[in-house]
Order: sequence, then structure tokens, then C-alpha cells
Amino acid sequence: FISRRYPNSLFTIFTEFSKYIYLKLNFDKKNKYYKKRIKNLIHSFKGKSLYTKLKDIENNILLFALNIPTDSQILVRTSYYNDFIALISIVANCLPENYTLVIREHPAYPGMLNRKDLSILLKKYKNVKFVSEKYSFFEMINRSKSVLIINNTSYFESILMGKPVIALGKGLFSGQNILNEVNSFDKLYDTIVNPKVKPDKSRLIKMLVKLYKETFPNYVDEVVKSKIDYTIEGILLKIKMHYPNL
Repeated sequence: FISRRYPNSLFTIFTEFSKYIYLKLNFDKKNKYYKKRIKNLIHSFKGKSLYTKLKDIENNILLFALNIPTDSQILVRTSYYNDFIALISIVANCLPENYTLVIREHPAYPGMLNRKDLSILLKKYKNVKFVSEKYSFFEMINRSKSVLIINNTSYFESILMGKPVIALGKGLFSGQNILNEVNSFDKLYDTIVNPKVKPDKSRLIKMLVKLYKETFPNYVDEVVKSKIDYTIEGILLKIKMHYPNL
């Protein structure tokens, strides 16, 4: 495992390149991981010129919280969404006029989007903006009208912050009536304009209790409730560190 939470700097690129050369000369197969890491770092470093400042976006924001491309939720559960550039293009074509699709790479994987392809996409779609992964996720949720996900857990924070969530693909949330599930892109426009499922903390807790009981059937109700309450309180505490008045 190679830590991916490195700063995207020239020094880091040089360090990773040195490790890659060393492993390559020693015929160590781990060199391929460093080669991939260097490629991502270069993408990340070059891509800084493509950033838009969050405060400069005036339209309603549909925040697209991207998964890590090596996430099992992408590779196994929703492999048909593994081409993020193509997916962003499709979503951009479904946006209402007064909306901007804001893309943020996962902070654990800067450089995951090919910068050449991303640059072409941003020039083609003026309603798509790319922002730094260094922005606080809570700040971005707070600025957004709604949040778009591909089966990742960012819907927890979004619901607790009172933002409607639109989900592509299937996950533990499927059929639980806590998200706006979109199974066909021809329904995406209407869902963005009028999300029928509003954020509801009580329904989220009900779903978590149900899942917890299915996983640990021998736990008594009081124990399950205390564990769920503890989890929710932890998330809320983290949110309030950023937004005390929320």
C-alpha cells in the first residue's frame, strides 16, 4: 500500500520518481504502483490552472462528490460508471440552466482525472466547474443546492446538513427512501429541479438501525440505538466544528 495523501508538489513528484527508478532497477514489481502515483501527481500539479474558486460560482450548485476510481463501489458495484469524464459529460447535458455541476476529486486521490480530457470537457461545458480537493467537504455541501453521488457515504453528511441527495447506481440506501435514486438519465433533469425525497435525519437513522440489526442480529435494541446515536453524534460534531450554528 502506498499512501495517497501526498501534497501535489514538484518535490513529491521527484521523490516518487526516485523510488520508482530504484524499484525498477531492482526488478521490484511494486514500481508500477509508483509509476501510477507519479502520473496522478503530474495530473494534479498541472490541473491547478483548471480550478475555479468556490466563491466565484453564482448558479445553484450540484456538487458531484467523486469516488476514488479504485473503490470497490466503482470497480464491483457500478463498473459502468468507471469513466468519470464520460459520466460528467452526460450529467452536464442533463443540468437545468441555472445550475452548475461542481466537480471535486477525492482528497485521497488527487490527479485521478486525466487533465487533458478534463480541460477539453471544461471548455465544452461552461456549466461544469472543477474545484480544488483541498476545500472542506462541509463547506462545499453548505454552498450546494443538492449533492450527486455514485454509491458513496457522503450522503450521511449531506442529509445531516439538510441537502437533498441524488444517487446513481445502487447501494445500501437502495429502496430506503432516503435518497433520490436515478436509474435513468432521462429522469435526472426533473430530479435536480424537484428532488422528491427531502433530507430526513430520522429516516437515515431508521435505515442504519435496520442495517445494523441485519448485520448483528443478536444485539438488543438498546445497544443498536446507542451505537447509531454515537455515530450520528460523531458526524454532527465534525460538521459543527466547521459550522457551529448549523
